[in-house]
Amino acid sequence: MLMLCLAASVLSANVAVESRNWYSFIITGLLTGMTMLVTPTLALVVPSLLLYRMWQSSQSRDRLRIAGGMAVCGVVCVLVMVPWITRNYMVSRSFQPTMTVSGLAAFEGNYIINNLGSHRQLYQVLAAAADEQVLIASSMG
Repeated sequence: MLMLCLAASVLSANVAVESRNWYSFIITGLLTGMTMLVTPTLALVVPSLLLYRMWQSSQSRDRLRIAGGMAVCGVVCVLVMVPWITRNYMVSRSFQPTMTVSGLAAFEGNYIINNLGSHRQLYQVLAAAADEQVLIASSMG
């Protein structure tokens, strides 16, 4: 899923810069927003690509058109992410524009590593990690 989204976003950004069509920049914003819902690591890839293409352009009119397209792309990307940002705020009561599960993944990874020699199956170790997470959450209220 990640590679498909990444490839689609980068391809769309290239098409948008080549065509300098507002519709293409809107599609790029949609794809970039959806990709950032999969992984936030794309946050700098598409803007960097667009800035590079803007810098590479020789005519100031083209640079202005690409900059305007970047603005449209950014607004659409943020609009795609608004429901997720709202959900994260409702859960954590803090501004979290992307995922809120990185701490969970770190805890599970650490728990697995600490329990490698326990001679239990992986699903049993993960179930024990989930049980410990529930205990920690309950103690925190």
